Amino acid sequence: MAILELSVRRLFFPSGLSLALCAMMGIGLLSCGKVTQISNPTEEVKSFDLSYAIEGIPTSATTVYVSVVGFQKNSKQKEGLSWGRAQLKPFPKGVPFLVTAASGNVTPKRAKYLSVAYNKQGNEIPLSDHTWSKLDWEDTSSQWKGLSKKIDKKYPFYLVQFFSDKNRYAMKSLDGSVVTGNKVWNLGVLTPYDTFLSILLLIQCDQSSDPFVYKTTLDELGAMFSQSFFQTLGYVLPENQVNRFDPTDPVFVWDRKCEMSLIKIFNWAHTDKESALTYLQQLPPEVLSSKSKECLSQCIRKFSPTKTQ
Repeated sequence: MAILELSVRRLFFPSGLSLALCAMMGIGLLSCGKVTQISNPTEEVKSFDLSYAIEGIPTSATTVYVSVVGFQKNSKQKEGLSWGRAQLKPFPKGVPFLVTAASGNVTPKRAKYLSVAYNKQGNEIPLSDHTWSKLDWEDTSSQWKGLSKKIDKKYPFYLVQFFSDKNRYAMKSLDGSVVTGNKVWNLGVLTPYDTFLSILLLIQCDQSSDPFVYKTTLDELGAMFSQSFFQTLGYVLPENQVNRFDPTDPVFVWDRKCEMSLIKIFNWAHTDKESALTYLQQLPPEVLSSKSKECLSQCIRKFSPTKTQ
């Protein structure tokens, strides 16, 4: 009985030395825990989901693609972040789908087309995920709807490229700062004006020898070449001059006189508006009409370059 009592005391009531050792070990463990917590803090998820829409693409383009790229900071290098392909197919005859009106009434309607999305390996994908974008055809609005999930936020500038071949495409640029505090960003419809500005932006990027300041250039291009000016152009997409076009890694190259001349005017307007105006007036009418020149002249005179630090 004495032996049992002694054993119990030793087990539950350790000696002073044992207590001291336990305390030291406890402090050591707590200290180790604090160091680990400080050296490996919980990091915030730095990605966002990007949605967009494309209209005006004829249904004869039965295969379409989307590519989302990010341009690296202080560099002209771009990195492919997400990609997707979709196939447009006739909707099965006799199978209606349900449409919900604003009043809440649900009515059956017969669709003309349905779409199937794929990744680069040719596997069908039900949802967008990291590096894979999903395109869906919306029959009611005759639009392609796109979703690219888990886009890394570390890039200062993004570009969405939608295309069916090298000469049928739509683009829209995105300033990375606008998505800083957002988990989801709706880019809206990729319009012809968005494509026009994106073409100029890429040409300027290729021609620039200095680290590219994306936000400044994007804002300035919109200020210089307004929508009012764009409407005077009767704009037709320039042909992509790349020799071999790979849909899985799309490259766009342009050298048309119109866009090249506009970039010259844009660069001159930063330092010498008079030279920019003189060059503008010398352009032949097949490049810019008199109405376009008049509108752009006003934009040049009002143009104020953004000051960069």
